[in-house]
Amino acid sequence: MSHNSPQELAQKLIELGASDAKLIPSQSVVIEDRFAEMCASPQCPGYDLAPSCPPHVMKPGEFRGLLKQYEMPLPSKLMLLPLSL
Repeated sequence: MSHNSPQELAQKLIELGASDAKLIPSQSVVIEDRFAEMCASPQCPGYDLAPSCPPHVMKPGEFRGLLKQYEMPLPSKLMLLPLSL
C-alpha cells in the first residue's frame, strides 16, 4: 500500500469526482444536534432513501466521539443535481 500525503489524497478525491476536499482541524467541525431532525420534520422527500441520510447516519453525539479520534480529518464535498422523487 502506498503512503500518500494528505494533500495527495485530497487531490485524488477531486480527480475521482469530489467537488472539494481539504484537511481541516477537527475542532473546527461544527456538529449541529438538530441537523438530522431538519430532515425528518417536515420530512424531506429523500428521507430514509440514502445511506448518507437520516435515519441511517450516526447520531450527533456518536459522530462527536468519532471525530475526537482525529486531529485533521479530510472531508470531501460531492455536489449532486437534485432528482425528482
